[in-house]
Amino acid sequence: MIGFLGYAVFIFEITGCLLLIEDVTAYKHAKLKKEKRTAKLLGWTNISLGIIIFLSNWIYQQITW
Repeated sequence: MIGFLGYAVFIFEITGCLLLIEDVTAYKHAKLKKEKRTAKLLGWTNISLGIIIFLSNWIYQQITW
């Protein structure tokens, strides 16, 4: 991977998982529906961005090498 992209993918994936595990559970117990929905959206967005960056970089590496 190019320079920092490996770290970026790792950070996106970890923060997405932490949002889904920790924040969603906390908001569920506190019965905060809007916050729970927002945490889910942001968690899945982080995971999706990590996957997109990883795949984009992999495709780029396959084409240029």
